[in-house]
Amino acid sequence: MKQGDTQGFATREAQNAARTDAIETMRLAALTEAAQGNLALAEKHATDAINAKYGQIEADIRTAKQNIYANYDTFTAEEKKRADALLLSLDAQDGFVAQQKQDAKDISALAITAAQNGADALTLRTIQNAKSADDALNIMAAKGLVVDPIKRQKDQLEIQKTKAEIAKLNADASGSGLDPTNLIAYAQQYASTGAIPTGLPKGAFGVVAQYAKEMPKPDGSLISATTGIKDSKIPAAEQDDISRLYNIVQLTSKLKELDSERASGVVGGTLGKVFGSDAQAQYLTTRKAIVDEISRMQTGAALTTQEQSFYEGYLPGRFTAPPKADTSPHISPPNVVPEPEPVVPPPPKFDWSTVASARHSVRVICDEEGMTVKDKNDLCATVGAESGWQSYYLSGPKKGQPVIRENTVSGGKVWSTDWGIAQINDHYHVGPGKPFQSAQFILDNPEVCIRWMCKQWKAGNREWWIAFKNGSYRKYL
Repeated sequence: MKQGDTQGFATREAQNAARTDAIETMRLAALTEAAQGNLALAEKHATDAINAKYGQIEADIRTAKQNIYANYDTFTAEEKKRADALLLSLDAQDGFVAQQKQDAKDISALAITAAQNGADALTLRTIQNAKSADDALNIMAAKGLVVDPIKRQKDQLEIQKTKAEIAKLNADASGSGLDPTNLIAYAQQYASTGAIPTGLPKGAFGVVAQYAKEMPKPDGSLISATTGIKDSKIPAAEQDDISRLYNIVQLTSKLKELDSERASGVVGGTLGKVFGSDAQAQYLTTRKAIVDEISRMQTGAALTTQEQSFYEGYLPGRFTAPPKADTSPHISPPNVVPEPEPVVPPPPKFDWSTVASARHSVRVICDEEGMTVKDKNDLCATVGAESGWQSYYLSGPKKGQPVIRENTVSGGKVWSTDWGIAQINDHYHVGPGKPFQSAQFILDNPEVCIRWMCKQWKAGNREWWIAFKNGSYRKYL
């Protein structure tokens, strides 16, 4: 031990060295098992090695966040600013570690595949030490280890995936009380409208929402990046116009390609009309489709003859020659009034895009509603215990899905569901004559829900929330 070293430092160094040795042992064991054909055991060793390498880092980030949350209310205004900045930094670190971990998983999977296909020890070591999955794949390609084995594995995985999807559909449909046909129909309706389907059986929403998010959408569809479905808050006419604008862009690109292929000008147009021309016919068909889309954006209805002529005037026709370069001198029009600067709307008052910002928003709303410090702390902690300060999951395998909890009676039958950031029960609080018109409104309006929760809190109804009643909220203080 060098002079000045402490016993604690030496102990940590010894622990780090032991962990590094253990990780290396697990990595080697993964390759050994893969070479012997024990794929499941190889993958387990590889996963254990990755978790051992990054687990402590993830735990340190979680601890740092929890320390900030636990002491946030004692900070001065300046300290809170620094704490907010540190939370954002920790979120960024968390994302970076997650990416590093995924890269390590991808590289490890490639190394296991190489071991299965007879790679020597030096090649395996080089693959494991690659900086990225692409680098690892290049090493394998140079050694002839990727073509047939990878393709075979992908084909097998695709077959397994298809079988698994069919099995999952049947299992989910059975668990939700729906047959597969109805499950798909409800999911299609939810994806296309963004509104919770009427007549949906209790307990079926979770699986319907997941299928709606995952099912493929037509090109040009306007969907939420969070939920993967249409946003019911945007009027249908506006969504249709945005989709039409997408179609116009695509059709215009196609029109430019066809314009270069067709015979243009008076002579070319006449010959095309007399003798026929595939490019000319496609061009005119595409041109008409653009005019139809433009007109419906303007009027919402089918074209009259006069409207069609008006919009067709904006596009080159059969006898239009390609435009010539304008060589005339440019003269600016007199008394040009500059257009006003665009008005940028202010950012939303409350940010619900991350857990940290959502927690902060809840606390600000509590202040605005006149809550005492203790009630604010208790309510905010209860929201954390109930929903994790989320209306829709912001990360993990359920990312984009609504945060719900289904309440069941004996036999597993769902009698009610708690929705969104405040986990509002639909049996008592949703429907005609009740505080909320629909579960969708609860999900899409977290500020309204938290303000309502504040009012109930001050009215003495805090035990409506089970996390407060059973005390589980305390670990979020």
